[in-house]
Amino acid sequence: MQTPVLAMIVQRDDEIAKFRAKPFWELTTKFREIVFKYTGDRFDEEGKAQELLEKITGQPFTITAITGKQKKEQPPQLFDLTTLQREINKSHGLSAADTLAATQNLYESKLVTYPRTDSRYLSADMKPRIPKIMEQLKAIRADQIEPLNLSKLPFTKRIVDDKKVTDHHAVIPTGMIPHSLAENEQKVYDAITTQFIAAFHPVCIKKITTVDGESAEVKFQAKGTVIVEPGWSVLFPKKKKKKKDFGEGADDDQTLPDFVKGESGDHEPATREGKS
Repeated sequence: MQTPVLAMIVQRDDEIAKFRAKPFWELTTKFREIVFKYTGDRFDEEGKAQELLEKITGQPFTITAITGKQKKEQPPQLFDLTTLQREINKSHGLSAADTLAATQNLYESKLVTYPRTDSRYLSADMKPRIPKIMEQLKAIRADQIEPLNLSKLPFTKRIVDDKKVTDHHAVIPTGMIPHSLAENEQKVYDAITTQFIAAFHPVCIKKITTVDGESAEVKFQAKGTVIVEPGWSVLFPKKKKKKKDFGEGADDDQTLPDFVKGESGDHEPATREGKS
């Protein structure tokens, strides 16, 4: 006898097996290097999309409205072993075991603190050591450390909390400068050092923004982010992502320029095909 859950699984598997992708078309335009999407529904026929494309081709594009709200993003916390392994896997594809091995090598070379920790915090008695470590790291990270006031570092509860330090504190650099590291060790050392410095930088202030525009009364919209104050994010320059052609939010993580309501100019309209 089938259970209700098993019946649902069988039904879903059957739907997937019978599914046939259907083509659709989207209308977009590019204004000041930003992709705007047509605010109406996708088109199930290419001809309908082509009609609107022809209507707006050669016509100016005008910004009609700008709405947004500010959002503060706190600096990243220091690494424990798990978050370090997760970050290195995400950024460099190293396994947890390889990351641990590289960090252990760095520890044995006295370049970073003890790696097998489950804490992301420092103990209060470490406060006097941190400015000294920063001073030493200036030899390789002067541009990143220069904006910090080392005599007044912000030892917030996100960084220093005795209650959240058990046997070992977060993984941080010791201040000793490395020479001729192996590839994996260099990747891990760079990540630990950047995270350490970033933790003491100011918050990043972003404006999550929606920009409306139109051409020949055809309405478009773009969503993205305007960086108001970069703060700690300057230490993590964004890699260019491969653009997704379709899907919810495909162009919603764009970094927007400062648009002004009423500004107008040339644009680059186009249609693009996808499958459901």
